[in-house]
Amino acid sequence: MTKTEHGYGVDGPRPEETLLSPSRPGILTVILREGAGLSVPDGFEESPDEEQNKRNIPYAILTFDKSQKKANSHRGTRQNPVWTSDTGSLCRPLHWDVTIEGLRESTWDFDVCRPAELAIYLYLGDPYKSSSIQGHAFLGVARIAIDPSRIVAASSQWIDVQHGTGQLRISLEYKDMKDRALKASDFQHRHVHQLLNKDTWQLYTKRTIPTGQRLQNVNHPFIAPLTLTFQSQEDSNRTINADFPVEKGLNLLSPAIDGGNLFDHLQRQQRFNPESAQFYAAEILCALEYLHEVRGIYSWLKPRHVLLDCFGHIVLYGSGVYKPAVDGDRSGYGMPEYPSPEVLLNKGHFRAADWWTLGIFLYEMLTGLPLFFDEDTGEIRLKILSTEPIQISEALAPNARDIIMRLLEREPDHRLGAKEGASEVKKHPFFAGIDWSKLLQRDYEPPFKPDFTFRYIEQHGVQERPQPEEIEGITFFTGDSFCKDHEPEHNLDFDSDDDAVLTPVSSQEGSDQEADDENDDGWELVWEEGAPGEFYFRHRITGDKNSIPARDSLSKKKNDDDDALIAELRNGEPSTSQKQDALEAAFKAGHDRIVSQIISYGIDLNVRLFGYKFESPLGWAIDHRKLYLVRLMLDNGADIRFLDRESDREDGPALTRAVAARDRKLIELLLQRCPGRVDLTRALGRAVDQQDRAVVELLLANGARCDFEEEDRPLPFNPGADGGCCFGVISLEEEFIPPLVRAVKMGDVSLVRLLLRNGANANVGYHDLYAGLMFKHIKFGCGRVIQLAMELKRHECIKLLLAAGADISLAQPVWRVPGHGCWEVTRLFYQATMSKLRAVVESAKEA
Repeated sequence: MTKTEHGYGVDGPRPEETLLSPSRPGILTVILREGAGLSVPDGFEESPDEEQNKRNIPYAILTFDKSQKKANSHRGTRQNPVWTSDTGSLCRPLHWDVTIEGLRESTWDFDVCRPAELAIYLYLGDPYKSSSIQGHAFLGVARIAIDPSRIVAASSQWIDVQHGTGQLRISLEYKDMKDRALKASDFQHRHVHQLLNKDTWQLYTKRTIPTGQRLQNVNHPFIAPLTLTFQSQEDSNRTINADFPVEKGLNLLSPAIDGGNLFDHLQRQQRFNPESAQFYAAEILCALEYLHEVRGIYSWLKPRHVLLDCFGHIVLYGSGVYKPAVDGDRSGYGMPEYPSPEVLLNKGHFRAADWWTLGIFLYEMLTGLPLFFDEDTGEIRLKILSTEPIQISEALAPNARDIIMRLLEREPDHRLGAKEGASEVKKHPFFAGIDWSKLLQRDYEPPFKPDFTFRYIEQHGVQERPQPEEIEGITFFTGDSFCKDHEPEHNLDFDSDDDAVLTPVSSQEGSDQEADDENDDGWELVWEEGAPGEFYFRHRITGDKNSIPARDSLSKKKNDDDDALIAELRNGEPSTSQKQDALEAAFKAGHDRIVSQIISYGIDLNVRLFGYKFESPLGWAIDHRKLYLVRLMLDNGADIRFLDRESDREDGPALTRAVAARDRKLIELLLQRCPGRVDLTRALGRAVDQQDRAVVELLLANGARCDFEEEDRPLPFNPGADGGCCFGVISLEEEFIPPLVRAVKMGDVSLVRLLLRNGANANVGYHDLYAGLMFKHIKFGCGRVIQLAMELKRHECIKLLLAAGADISLAQPVWRVPGHGCWEVTRLFYQATMSKLRAVVESAKEA
């Protein structure tokens, strides 16, 4: 067996050397302690925030036999990071052991079924705290060969960092478990096909096969190994928890590959460039070569078998690779876009069947959709079995077109690879420049490094036959209840003459004295001096007196200056707290005129009142549509942007709340006070939601922009938490859905046209679209506006977007926030939506 520097066998072991039994040899514990002398490569982009730079210290990715775990350092420096901590706050999966010095050590456990290499890769995160390691600085890798039979508990050891500078100090421990058979109770179910080992916190992908089959492991850089097995008996405990039944049979566990499915990444990017497609196809080709020559597996390749590890390399997995080669009936393939004609006809299954599927993969990587895609599975089958010549887009490069055509030869004996196997495919000019030895060493840099994700791998491809609905010559799905566009399909061109006249507001300040007189209810504020003094309300005519209660303690300042408060009382002046008590009481009692009296005593109006509601005086006046009070407070120091800084507020900034109140005069008053760019766009979005065209025009006339900038959207309170992005209230993130997306969602063609005319980006992306009850069927929660328009059958909106320059080939937008991962629509729905969009674009070109 040839051993590479990565610890993988290139040629692979012989089957008789790798027979497995349903037991676990042991657990390897790695204690990562510290680094010394690490260096950051030239060209690494620093953050402008020096404090953030100091906090940005290296992290590690530990890999052992395809298991990968991330280790964050929380102490030390960039050159000398420390992984021991006394806080207990590091990320799982890890355990804590108390050392002699009383510190807690972070440890990582791996299940061991054979000798392999432990590799510790070191990275420095980018200054923008993205969860992806794409663009992170690579600091080097430390390697150590692990032979379980030779590991004894020992003191720490230093190992050199390769491809960088410095050393790492680690400790290793090994616990022999070979006499203990695994059982279902040793695991927690995370999904019907995912198990978590309770001892090591290692996540596994599970497949169950009938008991009694002989198993053989694999040893290849691009194929997942079989790490653990255990029996599930019919009379045993049938469930690990109530939601996930345990199947009877032999359970095969492979490490969960945490870079995601290749075709999920393709879906997000829409298509790969030729260099990326060449790289992935080459690594898949090497894995197929091993399976064909060493394992004898045929017609096995499927999209759900193709994963990426956290570095971006291909990893094939599936229970079939561990069972003896069987050339049986595979007519029930399940994904009709991918199998070869001979597989569909069940006329013998040769190695050439996988070359056909590789050709389909390559076409999809370069174009974004399978060659034979159709919503009708029967039509797909007919297209594959047809005798008509296969048509390949002329837009593809000649070498790409040629290899796809030769791999998709319907006669298997004439197909590329049928005679000489993988070596024949490797010789094709499409793979020119590939150093196959270097590729097997994993020495090529992958096109990108994906985020850590343990998402369940869903079935890809067409799975059922939807019922079509014919509208305007285009077939759409039925079964979902969507609203139609709110405007008939006419007058859609941008050169039509119905442009709105947008007029900015002018200063129209009213008379404060007149407003004061209008709000005079006879009550006035009285300050009674004493020790201490107090405020109370008195009616000028009746002489009635009302005391002023103290506010709820939740709204009092937590950092009152006691010395200043005592000084105020000694001087006979009301304290800050007394003035705030009086202001809140005046609001609650409706004594608007008294507010001006309180202001005359001098009070900071940028405070929070009303207990747990955390309301500001200006916010209260806006919500109650008190135009006089709003003007009064703005004239006396109230900050129009104060509410926007209050994370506990659910109603947005001042202008947004005025728009929600549908008060034109209030909106005009706030517009005179020059709200910020972001506030204007947020208010514009609220007006679109309310389909208030007059207010939309008013905001646009006063400088509202139709789009946010990347940095406008606030970060979650706890980015990177287990639950993903965590906002205090849903409205906070919903406020940052672009106005154009809102208009398309509502199906308001008139507003879509108006926004596009005023500079809205027809390619705008969005995240976390809150569908609401009316739109509960929305699947493109994150995406591009034209995808949403197609999903909701907004035909007029699609035409407007295309006329404004919408590009249907753009990748899914990315929000660079740790913990946020755009959840993809199902493969079937994505393919159907994109194929319809392509049909619309082609139809427009022909017209």
